[in-house]
Amino acid sequence: MVTKLLTMVGLTVLAMAAGPATRPVDLDVHADVLRGKLPKEFTVLVQAPFVVVGDDSPAKLRQYATGTVKWAVDHLKRDFFEKDPDEVVDIYLFKDEQSYNKYAPRLFHTRPTTPFGYYSPANHALIMNIATGGGTLVHEIVHPFVRTNFPACPAWFNEGWGVCMNSRPSGKGISSG
Repeated sequence: MVTKLLTMVGLTVLAMAAGPATRPVDLDVHADVLRGKLPKEFTVLVQAPFVVVGDDSPAKLRQYATGTVKWAVDHLKRDFFEKDPDEVVDIYLFKDEQSYNKYAPRLFHTRPTTPFGYYSPANHALIMNIATGGGTLVHEIVHPFVRTNFPACPAWFNEGWGVCMNSRPSGKGISSG
């Protein structure tokens, strides 16, 4: 474990020297760090290329991680994006409105301006009230992929792309609209 940690520190230093287009942190190591920082009621799972965090039951969080996050990533990469996000992005799934309004300000030092969820590039996080459904989650997952694969993409186009991805499966892939 010490060797792995030292290797990750070395990679982080190299990545910082190389600039922001490098993904320096091992997801499992990152997840372990989060487990040590978060309140005990949170579960942390790796669902590459993201780390999924939530205060619902571990089984329910795993269901979102594999049923929505993995599904969206698989389809987005197949249909639109070659590269995973350059940075480690955590997906925070708060189980309901009360939890979302309690923990989002506590963890991110700002009150949500939407009841659904949002992408915070500054915090490298998607912050979601998952009780509103998975459409917003899929929408927000688009943003870090656009940021990496199309860095010059205007914000209005990135947001529009997310809006087009708000739906769940249409049978063959992500349905628009």
